[in-house]
Amino acid sequence: TGIDTRHIVMTSKMVEDYTGMQTQPHKAIVGANAFAHESGIHQDGMLKHKGTYEIICPEEI
Repeated sequence: TGIDTRHIVMTSKMVEDYTGMQTQPHKAIVGANAFAHESGIHQDGMLKHKGTYEIICPEEI
């Protein structure tokens, strides 16, 4: 796509600063808890195949 994913979080924080609106903690990709996994079935799925629940690797942002 040509998108440099390393700038997504920084851009999101810039929008927070300009608008004064805080990003929801569970917002996909940029939320503080975006890559947190809690339930047992969900964690099991993550261990078997991360692509099931994560559209992008945390390391890419």
